[in-house]
Parts: sequence; C-alpha cells; structure tokens
Amino acid sequence: MFKQLLRWVFPPVCACCEEETTGDSYFCSACWQECEAVDPAERCPHCFEESEGTCRRCRRHPLAPYVRASVFQEVRAAYVLARAKPECLPAFAVRQWGRLAWEMPDVVVPLKGARTFGLEFAERIERPFAPIVRKRWCDVEAIEEGLVILLLDTVGDAREAKRVMGELREASPKKGYLLSLFPL
Repeated sequence: MFKQLLRWVFPPVCACCEEETTGDSYFCSACWQECEAVDPAERCPHCFEESEGTCRRCRRHPLAPYVRASVFQEVRAAYVLARAKPECLPAFAVRQWGRLAWEMPDVVVPLKGARTFGLEFAERIERPFAPIVRKRWCDVEAIEEGLVILLLDTVGDAREAKRVMGELREASPKKGYLLSLFPL
C-alpha cells in the first residue's frame, strides 16, 4: 500500500526524457528502444558505416586496419545509460559482439579508460584480458604473434584507437577487431 502511495506522489520517470514510466523501469519504452544495439546487417562489415554490404571506401582502401563496430548509435538515451549505469554496459557489448559473428578473440585489450569495462567483458566471454595500453605507448611485447585481438573502447577517441592499432601491428596479429560503445 505504501509503494502505491509513493508512486502516486512520486511517479517513476524516465531518466532520459522524464516521461512517466511503468513499474521500476529506468527508461520509458521509447528510450529503451533507442538503446537497442545497432543492427550489423545494415552496416559495412569493415567500418560499420551504414551500407548494404561492404561500403565503396572499404572495398578500395579501408581507413583502419581492424574491423570495427559499435554497440550503440549516437543517441541521448544510450549516453545517459552509459553515464548512469556503466556496470550494465559489458552485457550490452557481449550481446552486440555475439551478433557480429566475429572470430573468438585470443585476447581482449581495453583502450584508455575501458579497463573495468574490458575486464568484465573478457570474463563474460571467458577470454584472457591484457591491459597493455598505456598513456603514450602499448606494451606490444606482451602480445604473442598471430593472435586474434579484440580492442574495446568506451571513450570514443578515434585518434587513440588508430594509434593503438598501428602499434599493435608490431605484434603481427592474425586478425584485429575494435568494438566501441559509440561510433568513432
């Protein structure tokens, strides 16, 4: 009875748009839909830009050496979720990673600012975690040759991602992937 009275006096509101929500939901249904993972079928399989199949640019000369994708689109609800509930982000990322049909990585490497996120992600997919990215360099010697590397990004710094991908070339990876929360 007290809960009903409390909800009547203080109705639950969406953390994003402040519309009234049902139950104990953090977002309204419209904002939850905005947090839906990006559909890989509607994206270039290399750069993840909107395209039916591989885009023209990637067919000629891809900008980045690693295949990349993002979990969310650049929408307010997803940014609110990322800021307010960072502990749930690895679950969203694992779900998106499963939809991408990428090879199982031999090692998960977090970019700057993604250490906790990367550790939780690596634990969920049961892969080794290698926090080798430093402020100005990567400990490339810690990575063996011929591995499938999965880079994880939460910050959205495209320049930092390119720097790390370039340095990891020295490790001669078999394949490289970059999964970021938001498009780079």
